[in-house]
Amino acid sequence: MTSVDDALGRVWPAELRTDRLHLRPVTAEDASLVRELLTDAEVRAYLGGPASQERVAARQAAYPATAGAWTVVRVADDQTVGLVTIGPDHRCEGRGGAHSQQQAQGRRAQGERQSSHGAGVKRFAPRRARAPLA
Repeated sequence: MTSVDDALGRVWPAELRTDRLHLRPVTAEDASLVRELLTDAEVRAYLGGPASQERVAARQAAYPATAGAWTVVRVADDQTVGLVTIGPDHRCEGRGGAHSQQQAQGRRAQGERQSSHGAGVKRFAPRRARAPLA
C-alpha cells in the first residue's frame, strides 16, 4: 500500500476545480486566512478550540511547503472560504486523514450548515431542498 505522503508527492502541487470550488495550494499570501481560521472559536469548536499564536505562526510558515494543503476558493466570486489538508493521520499508523476548516463568518447567512463526518474531519455543505417522501 502506498503511503499518503508518497501518493501526494507524485501529484503535488495539484489544483482541483469544480463548477463551484477551486482548491489551490496554500501560499504565503494566505497567512491572514490561516490566522482567521485557526483562531476562530466557532470554526475550531470541535478541533480543540482556537490555536495558540505560536501554532498559528508555525502553520503559516509550514502550509505553503506542505503537500496536501489547499486553500478553498469559491469560483462565483473568487472568495477564499477555507482550508483543506490531506495527509497521514498521526493517530493511526498508515491511515490517511482529511481535515477541513471553513470561515464561520457569514456561513449561516449563506444557508450552509455544519456537520462532522468521521474522526477529525469537519465538512460544510449547503442546505438542499428535499422532495417529500411518497
